[in-house]
Parts: sequence; structure tokens; C-alpha cells
Amino acid sequence: TMAYTASALSFLFDGLSKPIILTGAELPLVELGSDAEHNIIRAIKAAAPKSRGSTGNIPEVCILYGNSLVRGNRATKKHSLNTTEGFYSPNYPNLASILNNKLELNHREILKVDYNQITVNKLNVNYKYSNASVFIFEVYPDMDISLHKLLLNSKNIRGIIIKTYTTGNAPDYPPDLLDTLQKLINKNVIVLNITQCPIGTVELQLYEKNARLFDIGVINGGDLTTEAAYCKLKYLFAKFPINDSESIDAIKEEMQVDYRGELTYSSYSIKYFKNEMTDFNSTNFIGTPKRNNFNFDRADIDHAFIRLNNFRVFDDNEIELNIYFNQNESNSAPENMEYFRIARLKRSLSSTELYSKNLEITHNLRKLFNKNEKRTSLRIDSSSKVKFDFESIQLSIFTKTK
Repeated sequence: TMAYTASALSFLFDGLSKPIILTGAELPLVELGSDAEHNIIRAIKAAAPKSRGSTGNIPEVCILYGNSLVRGNRATKKHSLNTTEGFYSPNYPNLASILNNKLELNHREILKVDYNQITVNKLNVNYKYSNASVFIFEVYPDMDISLHKLLLNSKNIRGIIIKTYTTGNAPDYPPDLLDTLQKLINKNVIVLNITQCPIGTVELQLYEKNARLFDIGVINGGDLTTEAAYCKLKYLFAKFPINDSESIDAIKEEMQVDYRGELTYSSYSIKYFKNEMTDFNSTNFIGTPKRNNFNFDRADIDHAFIRLNNFRVFDDNEIELNIYFNQNESNSAPENMEYFRIARLKRSLSSTELYSKNLEITHNLRKLFNKNEKRTSLRIDSSSKVKFDFESIQLSIFTKTK
């Protein structure tokens, strides 16, 4: 359970400016050839940055095991019994390695601390952890979802971690898996998608099978380890104990934002439903400005996309669609429209076809993004004047963890 303990501690200690090092041993200290003595001595070196021979401070919760020092919320067990490689960090470099019995720090990968701000932002230890149930299950071929329903329908369950194939694929069978998840989400249960693969990340915008989960409200777990996903959910349930829509939205947002280096990318999204938008003869929709949580600069944007969900036309036709970002009455002159366009779609559709599509907008969004704007609007136009309809349109932005 060391990886769970390390993940939990990383979230509980806010404003940490010194090391917390966990260690252990595969063989008891009294056994011949035990790794306990080496691990203890090396852990003390990592935890004592001002001692002789130290190479610097590590303001993180870490696991020192064998020849590696890894970030606590990135760690997972690698071997059931191995004195040198018991734990590893599958999606993040080691913070340090042991070479010739000396701790060699990887300074680039260690979290940075502004020591001038320590007197202002003092250490805050969050002692509370939620006792709400979080259920973890892996999908597999021909799985019997009825076996899970008894657990999933428990009133005490507030969170579900679903471990899907590769980059986040959900199986087509059983057919009621998505329906079950949808019903749970409607009851304010948080459903988080992570990959079964030890190395890699969920890419909800990559394939349509991934995006189906995205559409029903499953949130992106990125490259979270199982241990970090579980502990972060429990931590946020304690931080937002009230089970109302506002608290649920806050948990969903913060689960996808990097807290302590547990995620490679932070994910931010705003979803506009068709019934929330102003409709002009079904050829032009303007999204009501929504308050955003975009606390980053345009240079931080790694990639972004627009998700059209269940789009359709009223008559068989070729449609040319343009999507604009933060375009309003003050800048609606025709010569300005091109500047505010972030996506274009041109496609022939039949009236019976429901079409969903991810549109890449990274470059165009970087040009228009302004950190200081508190509200975000979208405008979607049919330049061909073909009438259309849709269920929702979602803006998603991914930033690289600093």
C-alpha cells in the first residue's frame, strides 16, 4: 500500500517545501542480504538536503526504493518481490537515481518552490479524508455488468474509476455499460476514466469510442495511476463534502487539473448544450458566455479541440460550418469574422445521420486566448445557410504541467 500512502500524503500536504520520503524493504532487516539498511540510509540522505553530500532539496512526497527515488503520486508497484525495482514511475522520470551509492537528482523533474513565498503560503495539512466509497473496476470482453450493478447502485458510492482499454476505449459489449454509467452520472456519481496500460494516457479526443464516454460525462483521468486517482477522489470528496451540482462540477474540474505533479496535462473544458444557446433560424447559434476556470497563459496550451456531439442537418445537404471563439457584437463586422474563427467543417450529411466529430483548434485558440477573460462564448454558423441541430458542443484545452 506504499503507493496509496504516498499519493494520499501528496494531496494532504499543501504548500510542502521539504521532503517527505517513504521507504521500506522486501526482506526484513534481520535477514541476510536485506535491502532495509540501504533503503533507510538512502532515504535519510534524500530527506536531509542540508547534510553533507546532499545534492539539493526535494519539496515532494517521494518513495525511495532500491536505486530509484520516484514522485509519490506517480509511483506504482512494479515487481511483487524485487529488492532494487520494487516501485517505479511509469509515466514520469525518476526524481533521482542511486549511482555509486550517491543520490543523483534529476533537478528538471522536481517540483519547483518559490521560497520567497513560503512565509506567505505556509504549509497547510488537510487532515480530512472522505469515507465515501470509490469503486474501481476494469473493463474486459464479455463482462457481466449485472454483477457490478449491485455495487454501483450502493447509496454510499460517490466515485467510480473505470479502467478502460489502451487510450480510453469502452467495449461495445455489454450494450448497457454506457447506460449504467450515464444513470450513475445523472445521480451525481463521479466517473473517472483511466487506462489499464501501465504506460500511457487516456486520449478522449482520439477515437469515437473514447469520446462516447466523454459525451455522457465521464471525466478524463489522463495518465493518473490507479493509486493517485483513488486518493485524489477521496481527498476532493472531503474538500467538497456537499453532494450538489456545484460541488460535483468543482470535483470534476479539479480532478482534471494537476495538483502536485500527478498529471502530465491539466484538462479544462466548457460544455454548451443546444438548449442553452441563442438560435437564429437554426443556421446560427451563439453560446451563452460561461464563467471559466482558465488560470493559465496561452503559452501553456499544449493542445485543444472542439467536440461536436450528435450533429445533424434537417435535409440531405452539404453543410459548411464555422465556429468562432469570443466573437460578439462589438467585433462582428465581416472583416473581423475570419480572425475569430477557430474551426471549420465541410461535409455532406443525410437528415437521418447523427454525426459527432472532434475538431483540432490548437493554433487558432492560442491566437485568441486571453487569460484575463472570465467568460467564454462560442458561435457556430452555417455559412451555407443549411439548417442544422446538435446536442452539445464542448471546448477542451490541455496544458502541460509546469
